[in-house]
Order: sequence, then C-alpha cells, then structure tokens
Amino acid sequence: MKRYALFSLWVSFWGGFFAVAQVEPCSEVAPAAAFVNPFDVTQLHLASVNVSTTEFYGYPVWRVLDAEGTLLAEETLNYFGLVDTTWHVLDVLVPFEFDTESQDVLLELTWSSFEGLDTCVFAYELSPWQPTPNPEAECLSLDVHPWGSSTPGAGFQFTLIHQESGEVVESFDVVADATGVYPYTDTASWCLDLEACYVLEWEPVEGQAGDLPLYLGFSPGDWGTAWFDYLTLIVGPEGAGSALLDAYEPGCDTTTTVDVVHPVRGVLSAWGGANPTSLNVPAPEAWRGAEVMGMQGQILGHISSNGSWPLSASGWVIVRTMRDGVPLVARVFVARD
Repeated sequence: MKRYALFSLWVSFWGGFFAVAQVEPCSEVAPAAAFVNPFDVTQLHLASVNVSTTEFYGYPVWRVLDAEGTLLAEETLNYFGLVDTTWHVLDVLVPFEFDTESQDVLLELTWSSFEGLDTCVFAYELSPWQPTPNPEAECLSLDVHPWGSSTPGAGFQFTLIHQESGEVVESFDVVADATGVYPYTDTASWCLDLEACYVLEWEPVEGQAGDLPLYLGFSPGDWGTAWFDYLTLIVGPEGAGSALLDAYEPGCDTTTTVDVVHPVRGVLSAWGGANPTSLNVPAPEAWRGAEVMGMQGQILGHISSNGSWPLSASGWVIVRTMRDGVPLVARVFVARD
C-alpha cells in the first residue's frame, strides 16, 4: 500500500483541512466537510471533492483517526469511485464527547489503483457538532422534501411547532397529484435552533390520508448537491401523528412536556413516565425495547421487555425508539436509588 501524507496549508480552496506538499495523486482530492449526523450520533457525514480529470479513486473508503491513531469512524464501501462532490456516511466507532467544540483528527482516504491500495492522509480540525455549512453554528439548516405515491388528492398538512414557546414556525401541505404521486421537491427550508426542541405534527388534508405512506426527508440545506437525508419520517397512511425534531443532545426536557397521544392509535409519542425516574422503576410499556444512550453518545443497552433499565444507566440518558415508523427520542434522568 502506498501512503501519501500532505503537509502544506491549502485553506483557500478546501476550507477546514490542513495539507502540505502537494503530492500526486492526493493534491486533487480532499475532504470538504465532516460532522456528526444531527439526528443520529452513531453516524458521521463526510463530503469530499475530486477535481482531477484523470484520477477516479476507485472503491474509496474514508476513515477518521485521532492523534494517537485510534480509529474513530469508518465508512462501509459505498462508491465505485469519486466524481466531483460525494457524500459519505461513516459509522462512529468511538463516540465523540458532547462538549467537544473541535478536535484535531486525521482523515484517511484509501482507494484501489492499478498498482494496488493507495492512501492519502489529511490533517483536519473536526467540529463534530457543527453541521456544515453553518459558520455561526447557531442553527441547523434543513431542506424538507416528500416522496412516494398514494391515492390522488390524498395528503397531509404539516405544522412545525417550537415546543417551549408553542409558536407555530411554519405550516405546509403535501398532496398527491392526479396520478397519485407526491411531488419530489423542497416544500420547506428551515434553520432550526440547535438549543431548541421542535414538534412536527401532521393530519390528513380534508380527511384524505390515502392508502400508502408518505415519506418526508430532511436533507442538509445550502449544499445543493447533497443527495442524502439526515432523517426520513414515514407519515401515515392511517392518520394524524407527530414527531420530535431535536438535533444532537437531545435538548428536549420532557419533565414538563405534556404527553402526546396519537389520535388514531392512542399510543404515546412522547415520554410517558416519571422524569426524573429511578433505576428501580420500570419504564413505560410504550418505550420498552428502546435503545438507551449516555450523553457522550455511548450505547448503554436497551430497556427490557419488563421495563428494566440497563444497569449502567445513570443521570441524564437519551432514549430512542421507532413507533409506527416514526423515530422518537426523549431525554430522561435516571437516579440510582
């Protein structure tokens, strides 16, 4: 395997990474952005740009290592090669601390050339909790788009609500056309406060929910060429519903949150138990089987079928589950008494 390390400063074109001594073929490819998925801290998104007209960088794989060489995140092979801007999803192997503003890491690109495996290494200042491009880091830029098919004329009205103030941020409708297709186009663009919690509610338009689900995707705003979604909600077709939208921590303090009950199924779509709770108090039935994470992103285990918490759960934890195709998340304080 050939390894190329870059050691000269090349900030004017590539932005946040540092490189020197432009060694071919590494001088024409570079990372352009890297950050943790705002709605899934087990994933890291990385964008790279290839400006070469001759090098394809076949079967590329990106990795993230710390200064000691510990592998923090790794991509599962997903591309045949690199052309222009490509987006890569890496599995986070070592959780990033929530209080980390930035961290010096090495971004390693390995690819297959005619001579075998080649590797380029880039020094990079990673800000895991700043979704790029977002220079002020004050809000999360999202483009919202639907897709799918259903009964012609069926659809849903969506309302985004700031949970603490109750303010309606925006409302919009998504309706299937005369052929029964939901239009794949941006229906809303938001910049959500990273410190706030939002509730997205929906109900059928004129009572017509249709016979198939609608898919609502949330992709990075401002990039234009970004093809991936941070999060995809499956809406309907049974009727009304809601989902929490909260980046990273999450910051939703459910202690004072009124439980949201699905109007059709009658099931809780918010935390329904005591908060704070005790390690010895069974979790609500609706949340049994949910994944429990520590505030540093580490997986602590799952709530058992009888409501028992993982023994390592203590203090603030994140509880995540899927209900009726909708991802739900809550922040719960678990006391060890």
